[in-house]
Amino acid sequence: MTVKGIYNENEFYTFNYWQNKLAERVKDEADRVADLEAKIKEMRKLNKDFWQLKEKQQAQQLKAFNGEFLQLLEYRVQPTDFTTKQDRYITAFIENKDLKCFYLNTDEKGDFEPPAYNEVDNSDEKPIDMRSLNEIIGEELDGSHAPEWILVCAVNALFVLQKGKWLFGRYIRVEWQDIFMQSEQEPYRFIFTLFSKQALAPEDKQSLHSELDAESH
Repeated sequence: MTVKGIYNENEFYTFNYWQNKLAERVKDEADRVADLEAKIKEMRKLNKDFWQLKEKQQAQQLKAFNGEFLQLLEYRVQPTDFTTKQDRYITAFIENKDLKCFYLNTDEKGDFEPPAYNEVDNSDEKPIDMRSLNEIIGEELDGSHAPEWILVCAVNALFVLQKGKWLFGRYIRVEWQDIFMQSEQEPYRFIFTLFSKQALAPEDKQSLHSELDAESH
């Protein structure tokens, strides 16, 4: 089953598992998410913030939108601004040793610099591609202390990267415009089930994705 707005890039999970089995697994896991309906209601409220962010393209709005979103997923959001070795101005926070999050993409004045967008059907907006992502987070994946997971928060999209799979160009992409234009709750269930702190970087057990990855082969 395909969920519009959540995309399995280059088979992060095998095609058969993503199309035919993952939805049922997500349904089972969603039943264990505390106060899920209330959380979905709160996430729907970010709809207005997203369209304002998309229109104005201001760095502080990007930080506010993603901060609210990530807090709903139970991350401790304490962003820090820094400059990468490639002189890119980035906002990031570390959740724990297994996960790090980046906000894309501003310069030192707080203005967006390319690639800040992810709409390939709009000629006025430069899409984020793998090369651009790798330039930004590549140095974070070098060495023995690289986190298992990296979240990249752009204006229009969330990129979910896993260290081992990113080497093969595999990742999950969440397109906010596709999500917020839907009335169905299923995309939100997927988000809370697959991308929460408990799913990606729990403190006391293996991640849900370790189980899903084993099932998908």
